[in-house]
Amino acid sequence: GGKIIVEAAATITVVFNNTSKKISFEGLTKIEDIYSIKGVDALGLNWTETDTKDDMTKQTDGTYTLLKSNITLAVGNYEYKAIKNHSWEWKAINSGNNLTLHVDKSGIYNITFTLNAEATEVTYALELLEEVDIVPDCYISGNATLTGGEGWQGNEFTMVYDDVKELHYYTFDLKKD
Repeated sequence: GGKIIVEAAATITVVFNNTSKKISFEGLTKIEDIYSIKGVDALGLNWTETDTKDDMTKQTDGTYTLLKSNITLAVGNYEYKAIKNHSWEWKAINSGNNLTLHVDKSGIYNITFTLNAEATEVTYALELLEEVDIVPDCYISGNATLTGGEGWQGNEFTMVYDDVKELHYYTFDLKKD
């Protein structure tokens, strides 16, 4: 009796010889890990872990890359993360937390994500194709009690765009269904 240890995903054919009562293994083929980048829609990505459209391509140097072309981005920060084998369970990069892509100029970009699985790091490169003026969307976010009690006080929020602080007032009614 001995042990068989497989340290990577693999395809193995187990053959039992009924005459000799021996087991043999054939076609031991390592299955390559699949790395993907997941993230916000603005980056041309999504957060669906099983979606294969953002799988990375293995390069000859052992790194993996993903190119997102002609992506229009406003100045700001955008979240993304790397996953392995279409699962959130892989925590080797940034302890499984989201990473941030920062854009200094609004424009149309090619974005290249590069993953070095051995060094457990992801980098990105932005290629500005064309500068464009973009007014970013504004969102109200946070926690509030919608049926009374404490929560947001007032109906204001602040947006910062091109280092100019603007105060916007909105009034709306929230109704419980």
